[in-house]
Amino acid sequence: MTIKRKLLGLTITGLAFVLTISVTGYWGISTVEQTTAEVAATGSAIRNHVEAGVYNDMTRSDISAVFTAKGDSRRSKLDDLAQHSRLLRDRIAKTEGLLSDATLRARLAGESRLVDQYVSAGESLARAIAQHPFRGHLPAESLSSGIQAASTEYRGNQRPPRTRGQSCTVAG
Repeated sequence: MTIKRKLLGLTITGLAFVLTISVTGYWGISTVEQTTAEVAATGSAIRNHVEAGVYNDMTRSDISAVFTAKGDSRRSKLDDLAQHSRLLRDRIAKTEGLLSDATLRARLAGESRLVDQYVSAGESLARAIAQHPFRGHLPAESLSSGIQAASTEYRGNQRPPRTRGQSCTVAG
């Protein structure tokens, strides 16, 4: 073998090595980019779901306050109930939009249905109170059984946070 052929062979081997390293690097970067997008979407989904729980608590508090408030304070509490109900629905919808796993989507669809029932019952209660305001205070026990049942079922369907090692798939 001549020196010229040895140099040509080394050049071709070196170019093949550089090409292999480049392809591997590109694959690594694209994988990291995809994983980063999934982590960001998971964080957003978790944040929205936690906020939905907070707004659920706020709507429950608003409903109780509507029964104990009078006059303008009651009107303010009805406005707060409408706002918190809208935010509750919005957070559940945003969470549902971020999920790509079919099992989690189905589970959240059931939760979304419960939220819709809960919010609808709260809105009908608010309309009834706005149309026919009562005098004095009503006990908190007089809450509609539909609101209580929907709230209890919603709370019962929430799962504890995932532990290390469990995975969640979300859309990027």
